[in-house]
Amino acid sequence: MGNAQKVNIATLLDAINAAGDNVNLGADFVGSELTANNLQQAMAAAGDSVAITISTVQTVNINTLLDVIDEAGNTKTLAATFNGAQLTSNNLERAMFEAGENI
Repeated sequence: MGNAQKVNIATLLDAINAAGDNVNLGADFVGSELTANNLQQAMAAAGDSVAITISTVQTVNINTLLDVIDEAGNTKTLAATFNGAQLTSNNLERAMFEAGENI
């Protein structure tokens, strides 16, 4: 599901919950277009068969990103794509330090 950040959060969570641990579902978020806490809610609801991806993750607030990484832990699948030309500070290093096996 592309542009997951634009899907109504209740609809998105219904789809994630329906997928549970048995149906493969991918939810792709554009980091530069995140609003509210939809990414965090999606990761919290994700089961074993749900993969969350974030593009342009260098635009995501680092504390939000670290919270999502913590929620993913070693059991949920999270992929994050950084644009190296736009990196600032040490956010990539902080994210990698926080990452579990599935990120």
